[in-house]
Amino acid sequence: TMEALDDDSFLLFDGDGKVEHGTERALAWLSSERAELFARCVRLADRDEGKHFCIDGVSARFVRLAGGDVRYLAMLRDRDAIELRETTLSPTEQAVAEDLAAGLTLREVADLRGFAESTAKTHAKKIYRKLGVASRVELVESLRARR
Repeated sequence: TMEALDDDSFLLFDGDGKVEHGTERALAWLSSERAELFARCVRLADRDEGKHFCIDGVSARFVRLAGGDVRYLAMLRDRDAIELRETTLSPTEQAVAEDLAAGLTLREVADLRGFAESTAKTHAKKIYRKLGVASRVELVESLRARR
């Protein structure tokens, strides 16, 4: 994976998926094959067909930048490094994660668990960070893999 990447590693792409800029370590990690995959990801993101991708064990989150020409920022995280971080969920976080994976909304989780919706949102953010996931689908997959 990308043991040389920092937590703030990123790549900047134009609307055609060509790399315009990036952190030194991200650019060093980017091979020609990976650049082709990222170009496809940019095209998918531009058609609203996905914003989160996994390439060679690296989680890439794409954000379209506002103003001017179409440009995408891809924030990179090493999924293995994420897993090495604190991945133990508290009992409450585990319950909330299972509720979210079952399809409950944050409001429904809050009502079920007896706390404010903002608290449910805070738990969800912590769960996503600890598990290194960026969507409900990834959350479900992560919980399934942990069993």
